[in-house]
Amino acid sequence: FVLQRPIKGAMMVSCACAAPFGAKFFPRTLAIAMRRYSPIRTVVSKSPHLSLFSSAVHFKDDDDKDEAAAITKGTFHPSSNNGQSSAASSFLEHNRPRHTSESEELVEHVAKSIREKVRNYTAQLRIERKESPLLVGIFADDDPSAEEFCENIAQVCKEDGIRYDLRKVEKKESSVEAMIRDANDDPDVTGIQIYYPIFSDASEKRGPYKNEASGVYFKSHDDYLRNMVSVRCDVEGLSQENHYSRYKDSQYYYVDDQDDPTCMFPCTALAVVKILEACPDCYDVTMPVGQRFKGKVITIINRSEIIGRPLAAMLSNDGATVYSVDVNSILVFQNGSVRRCHESATTLESCVKRSSLVVTGVPDPTFRVPLDWIQPNSTVLNVAFVKNVDEEFIDRIPGVRYIPLIGKVTVAILEQNLIRLHRKFT
Repeated sequence: FVLQRPIKGAMMVSCACAAPFGAKFFPRTLAIAMRRYSPIRTVVSKSPHLSLFSSAVHFKDDDDKDEAAAITKGTFHPSSNNGQSSAASSFLEHNRPRHTSESEELVEHVAKSIREKVRNYTAQLRIERKESPLLVGIFADDDPSAEEFCENIAQVCKEDGIRYDLRKVEKKESSVEAMIRDANDDPDVTGIQIYYPIFSDASEKRGPYKNEASGVYFKSHDDYLRNMVSVRCDVEGLSQENHYSRYKDSQYYYVDDQDDPTCMFPCTALAVVKILEACPDCYDVTMPVGQRFKGKVITIINRSEIIGRPLAAMLSNDGATVYSVDVNSILVFQNGSVRRCHESATTLESCVKRSSLVVTGVPDPTFRVPLDWIQPNSTVLNVAFVKNVDEEFIDRIPGVRYIPLIGKVTVAILEQNLIRLHRKFT
């Protein structure tokens, strides 16, 4: 996860971001670096295991890049299907300018408030002489730098009173599956965190990995592994059971203030919600739940199951009109329903120009949202591993609020999800 400010000659990592343009975009090898966050030290690694939650992403071929670039130009033509992305990791380029303004302070405040609740919970457990929640990390890699990255995550959990157990496993299908089953069956385990990608075997068509309960065929083995995690331990909210629970009832809003939520939401999507809640003029706490984003038009350039889709559902269920954009189509989420926009009537440009809130999550370094699309006094939040706007000039737009880093809040949400699982199942 990103921890603020660039490191010379290195790339920075944030907690999680999805590939919004479909499961065909899978990771290869990426360099990462983390700046000190409390006890976290700088780590540089060529391992793909970059994220607390999911794997990093990039485009498989030049055609994919061209397709994404067409979005920027407003020339892409939606097609009928939207591939669901399973890979996710949010990281930032090392040359990102420093933003020490109110945006940094806002993100810091949100993360601190969430972590304070986590610490209070674990402190009370110690008073009652009870075991704290246990987060298990499943790691299949032999890169020493990546291993140190995992150890630093363990240190963050320790700081907040959470037990962390990194379990290493041989990179074999049977071994990884056995490790997940063992963790599922261990009554002491509260949450399971898997370091993706493990097996990059994405298929454009139906894959060989089947969910026997639902009949769903997953496109990659990593998708199958995500669904192997018991709902009792699904701290990342990526299993099919949590996915189903999120969308079967439009009355699910944020659930993050509930001690016993019906389902888990992916950490980065919920982190975006919490940041927007804290933004002045974005969220009206005087309104009843279900109307607190009423009147807001929001564009989300990402429709993965890690970020874009659950984020659109949460925001629209609280009153917003949300345009959900990916390379195939534009959907509008409104009043508990979803409809497809006609390509001749609605473009990315028209969506952004209508919006007072814009969330970008495009993993293509050539993609930029033109600044003349962004309206004065709007809020722009970037969750992609590369900057999706021209950061050098975005501050010239009158009244704009630009938030380039959300990693600290995503970490806090991971811990918050773990506490909820502990309350619900322990």
